[in-house]
Amino acid sequence: MIKIQTIKGLALDETGGSRHVIQRTPEGRAMGHVPGWQVLLDPDYASASSLNARNRAKPHAVGSIQTFGTLEPDPIGSFASGATAFVASEERRIAVNTFPEIDPQRWSLFSVIQPGPLFDGAGAASYIASYRGDQDGRLSLSVGWPRASRDSIRVYDRAGNFTARLVYQVDLTELTNPKLIIVTFSIEHGLKMFDGGDLVAANADDTRPLDVVDPSTRTSWFSNGHSSAGMSGILNIDLGAPENTAYRRSIEKFLMSKYAIT
Repeated sequence: MIKIQTIKGLALDETGGSRHVIQRTPEGRAMGHVPGWQVLLDPDYASASSLNARNRAKPHAVGSIQTFGTLEPDPIGSFASGATAFVASEERRIAVNTFPEIDPQRWSLFSVIQPGPLFDGAGAASYIASYRGDQDGRLSLSVGWPRASRDSIRVYDRAGNFTARLVYQVDLTELTNPKLIIVTFSIEHGLKMFDGGDLVAANADDTRPLDVVDPSTRTSWFSNGHSSAGMSGILNIDLGAPENTAYRRSIEKFLMSKYAIT
C-alpha cells in the first residue's frame, strides 16, 4: 500500500503546468497507516474477463485467478449485501495467486469470508494456503475448515495436512453474512484468531515460525474454500500484539462497516 505524508500549509512552486492529484480511497484513509502490508486483495480491483486481481499492497503486482471446473458461476460476484466478492463454488473453484515475502516470525492475515452450503467431501477446505514443492514436513500458511462438518475455522500446519495449530469452534453452515476473520502470530505471543473484533481462540504456546515463506512460494486464496470472499490481506506485523491493537481496530472498523458485519 502506497503511503503519503500530508504537510499542512505546504505551497508548491510552478510545476510546469502539470497537475498531479492524489486521491485517497476510503480504505486508504482507514488502513493506509498500518505498517507491514504484503497483500491486499480486493474484488473491486479484480477482473473476471482477464482473470487477474491486483495486489493493492504492491501496486505493480497482479495476481492471476485460476479457475477449475465448469464456467459457472463467474469468479467475481457479490454478497447478499451487494458488496463485490470473489466467488468459489463446488461447480467452479478458483485460486487467486500471490507471492508475498512473509516474515516467518510475525505475521497477520485477514479475510472477509463466507463459506457456501455444505456438500459431500472429506478433508479440509482452505481459504488461504501456501504451496511449494519441497514443503512436506515444513510449517506453512494454511487456514480453512473441515469440509464435511464446517464446524470450525482452523489454522493448519500446512496445505494438505489436517493437523490443526489453532481451532475456533463455530457453525459455518448457515451464514447469511460474511465474517471478518483475523489470524495473528508472533514468536512472542503465539497464535490468535479474531472474529469480528472478538478474540475467539489463542495458543500462546505455539511460537513456531513458518518454514515456507520465500517469494517463490505461491500463496493461493480461496483455492478450496467453496466460499465468497471480500477484502483479504497479509501483513508482516502481529496485529494480536498489545502494541498493535489500534492498527487491528482500524482494519476491523473499516471492513465491518464496508461489509455490514455485526
